[in-house]
Amino acid sequence: MKKLFLALSATLILAGCATTTGGSARTSVSTFDGAKTVAVSPHGIACLNVYVTCASAGFAWSDKNPDQASMLVKIEEIANGGSYHALSAVKLNIDGDIVSLKPLLGDSNKFDFNTTYKETSRLYSTPLTLLERVKASTSTKIQVIAEGAIIEGDFKNSADSTKAYHAMLRFLDEVKANQ
Repeated sequence: MKKLFLALSATLILAGCATTTGGSARTSVSTFDGAKTVAVSPHGIACLNVYVTCASAGFAWSDKNPDQASMLVKIEEIANGGSYHALSAVKLNIDGDIVSLKPLLGDSNKFDFNTTYKETSRLYSTPLTLLERVKASTSTKIQVIAEGAIIEGDFKNSADSTKAYHAMLRFLDEVKANQ
């Protein structure tokens, strides 16, 4: 019984830490103009239903515009019978203050297909100060509005923040190291 309790406890501890895993933020330098960029690929935010329609977010920054970042928001739906969902709005609720993100100037929805998912993605302008507000917040919720789908969820909370939130933290650390 004691071994079962220890195994269960270890499993719960590992599950609680699972959202901190994911890809690293990477720095690269352009051979064209010498611009230094930092990016982290999209990580999970929330799903409407398990394995049905899920949202994720990644981040990018360039030293050519050092106060500004962009958030790549992606929606995936299982390809078999699924559909594309054109993104129309992304909002953050940071400790009760609702902030609407603006699409990056000149960007539009991008539609991709692989053997498993139909993906729609779009870039949103995100000042670094806004990402720092999210980091300092007690609670941040996200709402992704798309054609045929509204996905809402906790982005950051005190108990179980998303993989996207932890990817954002790695991204901010890498940006700070390159400023």
